[in-house]
Amino acid sequence: MIEIEKGSFIVVYLQNPKEVYWGKLISLKMEGIQIRGLNINSFNEWLRKIDPFSLSTIFFPMPRVEKILLDESSGETLSFKEQVEKITKKSITEFFDF
Repeated sequence: MIEIEKGSFIVVYLQNPKEVYWGKLISLKMEGIQIRGLNINSFNEWLRKIDPFSLSTIFFPMPRVEKILLDESSGETLSFKEQVEKITKKSITEFFDF
């Protein structure tokens, strides 16, 4: 079983309002989840610019969290992390660890 732990790249589904965020997990506690990332609707635009300063550190209280998924590839579909690395030819850590 693969565990979701600090430093994992994840996709967070939220409710009230419905939103989806992608990013690097900073902390996961009973109170909520904190990530460094962005709204999934902004991913393609961010991918064109790859500006690490446009990423946000965000906290979501647990009552808003619907589900958390590891950012994993599925068949021929690359994970978000893999898409960044493929386009930039750089490790994802260069954009998240500055």
